[in-house]
Amino acid sequence: MRNLFHGKYEKKIYITFLTVFSLLVFTFMLFFTVNLYSRTLAEQKQTILHGMELDWSSSQLKVELVLKEQERVMESVSALNFASAETSNFTYFHSVKLQKELQIATNRMNGLDSIIAIMTLDNSDFIITPTSSESSHLFFSKTLPMEERSVQIMFEELERGAKSYTTMTQGEIPIIVHAVQKNMGSESLVSIIGIEQRDFLLPSSNYEWYMTNNKGIFAWSSGNHTEDFREIYNTFQDNQRKEFFEYKEKTIYVYPISSVGWSLFIEYPGTKIQWYSVVLEMLFPYSIALLVALLAAWFVSRILYQPMGELMQEVSERIGLYDEFSLLKKNTGRVKELNDRLQAAVVERDLLLRHRQNRDLLFGVKSSLYESKEPDMIQSYSVALIEFRNDLFDEMEDFRLYKDHIADHVHNHDNLFYANLAGSLCAVIIESSSYEESQTFVQDLINAIILESGDHVQVALSGLRRGQQQIHNSYMECKKILEYRFLFRAQVLLTMTQVEEIEQTSCYYPLRVENQLIHYAVQGDMRLMSLYKSILDENGGEFNLSPESRKMLVLSLGGTLHRIIQELKVPPEQIFDTVDALSLVNRWSHTNVFTEISLALSQIYQYVTGEKERQDSEVSTTMLDFIHINYNQDIMLIDLAEELNVTEKYCGILFKQRTGENFKTYLNQYRIRRAQEILQIDPTCKVAELAHQVGFNSSNTFIRVFSKLVGTTPKQYAEEVASR
Repeated sequence: MRNLFHGKYEKKIYITFLTVFSLLVFTFMLFFTVNLYSRTLAEQKQTILHGMELDWSSSQLKVELVLKEQERVMESVSALNFASAETSNFTYFHSVKLQKELQIATNRMNGLDSIIAIMTLDNSDFIITPTSSESSHLFFSKTLPMEERSVQIMFEELERGAKSYTTMTQGEIPIIVHAVQKNMGSESLVSIIGIEQRDFLLPSSNYEWYMTNNKGIFAWSSGNHTEDFREIYNTFQDNQRKEFFEYKEKTIYVYPISSVGWSLFIEYPGTKIQWYSVVLEMLFPYSIALLVALLAAWFVSRILYQPMGELMQEVSERIGLYDEFSLLKKNTGRVKELNDRLQAAVVERDLLLRHRQNRDLLFGVKSSLYESKEPDMIQSYSVALIEFRNDLFDEMEDFRLYKDHIADHVHNHDNLFYANLAGSLCAVIIESSSYEESQTFVQDLINAIILESGDHVQVALSGLRRGQQQIHNSYMECKKILEYRFLFRAQVLLTMTQVEEIEQTSCYYPLRVENQLIHYAVQGDMRLMSLYKSILDENGGEFNLSPESRKMLVLSLGGTLHRIIQELKVPPEQIFDTVDALSLVNRWSHTNVFTEISLALSQIYQYVTGEKERQDSEVSTTMLDFIHINYNQDIMLIDLAEELNVTEKYCGILFKQRTGENFKTYLNQYRIRRAQEILQIDPTCKVAELAHQVGFNSSNTFIRVFSKLVGTTPKQYAEEVASR
């Protein structure tokens, strides 16, 4: 992925303009945020003040309603007659009339938790309520309720001539009590109204408030402290009854209730702006403004950098972040370096091509690369095949390093040609006039390079042959020589002469053939015996071997039998019953020793195949037992696979091989057989119950499978069983 910037100068231009545009955006957004914050504060304050005015209007309406009803009752004829009644009979009669007036007033004050009552000041033991005439002591203690001391103070004030008295009870539900006195000739009537404090403001209001008259604060909200009342009222008086005043860092607004001479104080709760709401509101415009700043900085920087960018376009496609001016200074040196690399790449390409052509010559592919400079002469070639022993090298990189050393050494000689082969092999084609000269070249190579690796390497040198077409035969000769490398572990240079000498006193039993024989035996492969026979045939038959070769071959085959027993990990007596296979090496001269080895291999083959059949039988038994035990459960192929600890796909293939049926077919067949057995014992068994007993989740599925396999429905089959 290309970087956003290719040059340091390009990056500086962009960062500079991004900084400028970002500062402009920040300044603009800061101004916008401050303006939004101020506007939000003003709107919130206006909303709060509007709510406070609504509370004031509501309180004023309630007070006017209550006082109007109180005045209407006091002005009624019933109240006048009650006050001027001379006998007890007239008093009772007019008290009933007055009680009805109180009931009417109560109904008109519907919606307010309030109570209205009337009594005479001279007879303060008796009071009239909308529902009854009762003891004033009971009324003030239970109905309102008021403390006895508060009641005493109220009547003392009225007796001293006060026209009204207002207070608030301190019970669980505070009640504002307003008493009004009116002179009715010889008697004075007292009208008492009680309004619950919680009805005074709107139900949704959460302000702290106070109610005052000309004597001070007489009612307040539940959260206020009474010790501050006098100071609050005095502060109000000191501020000449303005619309609001400050008290202990609080702003208190004053709302007059002029009809009764009261004032409503409401504490301004202050504005609270949720920071996250401002953040959310500013997030989108700020993101847009920042994006505009990014794009503007990018656009301006692109325009200013365009001349330099066109000059550096070729460079920007090859390297990462660069210093434009430094690159311009170093441009000449860089071009020279690229030219040197190009020349090195051409040389390396030619070298690889030559190595490939060398390899083609080894493999028998015709090439004219090494034709003699004089066309009338045919050159002679030999091949040196070099192998690094994998068991002595820790990593493949180790012998690759030696291969490189060999290639470097060969390139310094015009008559040596290197070919890299797969794995741990490489080869050198030697153009020489004599075999001794080829040996000299190889010995020089060993002295210069190979001896550094100690006994980790062996070199097979072929004979000298004329013509390039014979290079392949020389290569095959080297491969044959290396087949005997394990007999010459202490030697580095191997020749066909050494191999021919050892072949006269040895036998044919290369390592790859031994490994193949062991593999066939352990796997129970029927090709085991035919491979053994081919080994004997390769050695000229069991009766054509020299004593030394016969002994060596029996010794080698005996070692193979030991390795097979180790691979099978079982005691020898568990395999061999008639042959003492492990002591055959001591009987190498016996006429029938190869027959005994053949019999031992045959018994190994029979043991391995028998073990496979036994394991297959155990697997088949486990599979069928699993179905026979769990057929009445909701089992599937994956459950059987988990039981055998194999994959579901392999379990299905294994089940098919062992039973000849797939898992679902066999399971349904066994379930139907079990269903038939149950019906033969109990023909009255219900189909749904029978389906559940044999493992079907659905009665319809059970009936369909039963009919398919039996040729009749379960019900018909049960009827046939019952009739028999």
